[in-house]
Amino acid sequence: MKRKYYNCELKELDAQKLKAKLKEEGIEFESSGVGWHYTHFEILCNDAEVGIIDNFLMEL
Repeated sequence: MKRKYYNCELKELDAQKLKAKLKEEGIEFESSGVGWHYTHFEILCNDAEVGIIDNFLMEL
């Protein structure tokens, strides 16, 4: 499946949860702090992994 980059910004507590989920799923990502207690994510994933991430973010 073709992979492409997606991005988002989350507050620190939610960012830590997303990092754990991405590591658990083996999804490649980079993150960096953007100030005001937010973290920016660049996530490389395919369509199936987008679904996993979307479902996870909806539960936060």
